[in-house]
Amino acid sequence: RRKLSHDIDRLLAIAGLAEIFSKRAQSAYLAGIWKDDLPRGLLWQSMHRELNKPIRATSHLSTPSWTWAHFAGPVSYPPPNQFINADANAGFDLEVVDAEVNVGEGGPFGNIQGGKMTVVGWLQNTVYKGKTCRFVQDCDPLISFRGDGTAEDVTIKCSLLLVGTSTISMTTFFLVLIKMGDNTANYRRIGI
Repeated sequence: RRKLSHDIDRLLAIAGLAEIFSKRAQSAYLAGIWKDDLPRGLLWQSMHRELNKPIRATSHLSTPSWTWAHFAGPVSYPPPNQFINADANAGFDLEVVDAEVNVGEGGPFGNIQGGKMTVVGWLQNTVYKGKTCRFVQDCDPLISFRGDGTAEDVTIKCSLLLVGTSTISMTTFFLVLIKMGDNTANYRRIGI
């Protein structure tokens, strides 16, 4: 939520803090998210008050779409007590098989040059209609959507990837993804 003034150095601006916390957490750092906390770390969202108000992608970075560092503007997470259990990943339905980033300037705590994540989870294909802020195919029509840079007046074929359900509020969290090509299993995050 800090006002980082230049999109191009968002990760560099917090590199020192990230390195200190990485040593304490004893977890790999992946462009602003801790590897051992990836399901929860993927639940960032734009802090815009209006649903589906687009936030702009950073123009100078080649960060993966799953990290908050890929987008300009402040982000927030669900309250930390939403997923309470002795097991850090309890309450999450998404299994992260592998995740990595391509290190660039500043090493693992600086700017990165891309990355990928392999996950196993429940995926539901649907269609999103931007003007109504609703998913309209094979999906609960009351699901709200926070877009990560999607135009408001669009219809998009997309997929919902189940991340988990809060143990406190019983809210279910999905990543909204679009497929990168017809014959591929690669996706790009467009919202939550």
